[in-house]
Amino acid sequence: MIWVVNARHVKQVPGRKTDFADAQWLAILARNGLLRGGFVPPAVFRELRLIARQM
Repeated sequence: MIWVVNARHVKQVPGRKTDFADAQWLAILARNGLLRGGFVPPAVFRELRLIARQM
């Protein structure tokens, strides 16, 4: 399963300085239910947002 999470929530954690350590830490947080998934709008809204940005 893939989750989109807010980077600000996990960026504050001290002592994680490598991508590998970050990935392990995120896996531990996810297994323990400590991560909240971010909001990903439905495809229709993403398409409309893309169109609006190009105007």
